[in-house]
Amino acid sequence: MAVRQRGGVGKRPRQRVHGEEREAEKAPIKSKRSNTIALGLLVFMGLLVLASFRSHYNLPAPNLERDGNQFSSLNARRHLKAITSLGIRHAGSEANDIKTKELLVSIIEEIKDSSSPEVSIETSVQHPSGHFYLDFLGGMTHIYENLTNVVVRLKGAGKSPKHSLLVNCHFDSALGSPAASDDAVSCAVLLETLRVLSASPSPYLLKHSVIFLFNGAEEMILPAAHGFITQHEWAGQVRAFLNLEAAGAGGKEILFQTGPKHPWLAAAYSRSVPYPHASVVAQEIFQSGVIPSDTDFRIFRDHGGVPGIDMAFFVNGYVYHTQYDTADRIPDGSIQRAGENILALIKEIANSDLLADPGEDRHGKVVYYDVLGLFVVQYPERLGLILNYGTLVLGLVGLWFSGKRRRGESSSSYKLIFLSIPVVLVSIFTGLLCSLVSGLVTTATGNTLSFFSRPYLVIPLYYTPTLLGTGAVHYWWRNRYSTISAEQLDRALLNSNQLILWIFLLSLTLLRLASACLPFTLLFFSLLFRSFIWDNMLRFRIGPTYFSSPLSPFIICYTLCTVLSLLPVVLLVVFAIGISELFIPLMGRAGAVVSSDVLMSIVSGFTATLVFFNFIPPIVYHSTKQFLRYLSLFLSSFWLLSLLLAAAGLLFPYSGVEPVRPKRFYLQHSHINNHEEPGASFSGIYIHTFDYREMAPLLDYVPKLKEAKEVQCKGVYCGMPSYFPISHMLKRNWFLSAGPPPGASSKLVLESVKKTSSNSRNYTFIGRFPPNARLHLQPLPGYSLLSWSLESFIPPVTPYGDEGLGCYYIMYTRGNGGGETKLWIEVKGDIDVSPVLEVSLISVYINPPSSTSDELQQLLSLLPSWVSTISWTSVMDNMTF
Repeated sequence: MAVRQRGGVGKRPRQRVHGEEREAEKAPIKSKRSNTIALGLLVFMGLLVLASFRSHYNLPAPNLERDGNQFSSLNARRHLKAITSLGIRHAGSEANDIKTKELLVSIIEEIKDSSSPEVSIETSVQHPSGHFYLDFLGGMTHIYENLTNVVVRLKGAGKSPKHSLLVNCHFDSALGSPAASDDAVSCAVLLETLRVLSASPSPYLLKHSVIFLFNGAEEMILPAAHGFITQHEWAGQVRAFLNLEAAGAGGKEILFQTGPKHPWLAAAYSRSVPYPHASVVAQEIFQSGVIPSDTDFRIFRDHGGVPGIDMAFFVNGYVYHTQYDTADRIPDGSIQRAGENILALIKEIANSDLLADPGEDRHGKVVYYDVLGLFVVQYPERLGLILNYGTLVLGLVGLWFSGKRRRGESSSSYKLIFLSIPVVLVSIFTGLLCSLVSGLVTTATGNTLSFFSRPYLVIPLYYTPTLLGTGAVHYWWRNRYSTISAEQLDRALLNSNQLILWIFLLSLTLLRLASACLPFTLLFFSLLFRSFIWDNMLRFRIGPTYFSSPLSPFIICYTLCTVLSLLPVVLLVVFAIGISELFIPLMGRAGAVVSSDVLMSIVSGFTATLVFFNFIPPIVYHSTKQFLRYLSLFLSSFWLLSLLLAAAGLLFPYSGVEPVRPKRFYLQHSHINNHEEPGASFSGIYIHTFDYREMAPLLDYVPKLKEAKEVQCKGVYCGMPSYFPISHMLKRNWFLSAGPPPGASSKLVLESVKKTSSNSRNYTFIGRFPPNARLHLQPLPGYSLLSWSLESFIPPVTPYGDEGLGCYYIMYTRGNGGGETKLWIEVKGDIDVSPVLEVSLISVYINPPSSTSDELQQLLSLLPSWVSTISWTSVMDNMTF
């Protein structure tokens, strides 16, 4: 009986506890919160940023030994100084075509004399002539004559090479620049590489030959590379190439293009180079045309049908194509790093059987990127598709697991997840909108580019409002569902983020973009560490000790799993640093059509969203309100103070002292001959600016500029003696009246007119031009071009103005020396009526003494020190035929 009584007593409490448990399952868990998670994540982000900056700016120690079988930055710098000491080296000038050529040949002969008898060094000086069409900038057809290339072939003694690796640099200068980084330093690196590869007593014997192309005309839009790859006797042996370029001075060189196809090249890079820095995302950005630049890579690929690798320096783009591009701005560590990488890569490729016959490795694209310069992740696109689609399937599985209702949760997890998706989208939009507000405010006040000389300002001006806007929406959502636990809200937002990454990954995968590697990595790590390891393994083993202390097992394990899930963010931080390094200086030469601040607000806002996408929800949903208020107050003050200073014009954008951040200012002293209206000829100085502030900052310093008048678009190509087809980048140009410049007109003579059919005629012209000239051809209404001597096809017209007009834009570049140029065109239309064609011939003088004038020198002397000036003279002859 006692036993029965004890049993009866025992049953009642068990039933009561069981009922309480059922009630507990229905009751919501109170949303206790701790700041430990936020502090842990902020510390982790700080460490990621420090590691990324250290990786980005860390350079190896230079090798200062003059001899030996190792690359020496000391030797390379000696060559660099020798090249730049010759001054500005425009294609067609004596400094470029004669003096630099002779210097290169003499250095190569010195290397040849000290080389091992086991190798053979052959030198060829090429003077190619030809023509080609290039769909770059506004589009142009290029005629080139008598350019200068110095070509060296390194091979084993007594061997007859059938397969060669081409390595290319260019030694000519952009307008008015010493061109130390772009691209004399690359040529210096190749000269030292040639010495090391051929050095006695132990040369690096290679299976295949290596051709070094020292290219004498790249800045005139790539003609010398075309001359080599289409005409040189060794060009037929080339199976792959390395192209060395620069859009800045110093720093790390980046592999930013490879292919087309031939994934073995990226694999060779990842295996061989000691200091990797590569990005397939950079490749797809560059090839999208967003950046107004191109390299010889395009010529070798399109006109030679050869795959290759494109590498470039890009740090300190402020000095790119300015008088500040000097040898002293290039660190020894940058030279050493580039040299060791190039040497290792040449040895890897030139010893590979794949150079002769890639086999199956000639097909397919490749995904590649480096991790903090430690190693390269590289895999073929087909494997990337498997990984991407596999992760998409895992994402659906993870969503199914996460959507299960857990003990103590008061709301359906699936319902909460799908309710959270609009919240995430609105938060992204709000963050981008807040960043855009900064750009619009500084644009409206006319005080743009405040970040130009202070790159760190993109953080308070654009990154901070992005974080505030994004976080504010999440904070509202947290208060909207205050009865739901912080953990459930956080998990729902995590799943929503994963779903958005899932859609992003699917979209990029369907578009066959290699950049899908970014959302793939982010989603995979998030699913692995948060959805599977934390949510479905660790979370239920720890027990209900969520906030028993700031360092409870629950908080420690949750923070650790969150940190591990965010490890791929380091790729985004490096990407953000690189984007800032590239785009901030680019805003000084991106034209005045779109506000630089609006562009940077969009670019920075998008970058900040990527970096902090998975950081913000854990911080907002797990932190106390007091912590979030202090954090918001700090960030808001940081943003508003910076915006106030920028909008008030207190942060001047340019600097003429180190580190220089110059305003680019182009002056062209021209005489315009209107042959159909002799009395309408005139002279003056055309003024071109390349940033959004245009001439406004200069008017107080140079009152004479107030006399300049805005150029109206009249005539062929708006009547402008343009140096490049970039009218679409320039919102306005100005003209300041002056006397005629010293340059003379070119000669363009109509040699013959022949009837080719009942409605077409052939016009043959003979021209004698200076080393640089431009032709604008525009058939009159009712006429069109049927064919011409320059290509087997008629290219698209180069657009100009706002009314959809266009002309055929021809660039002419001639090396040292000269001769006559013949051009014929066939015009369709009423052949019994003349004229049928408008022609503008621009004679461009960029070399002394004809490249300057007293008026130019007087105006240049008035400009402040923070202006980087490029000046030249020209004569434009407007004619009809």
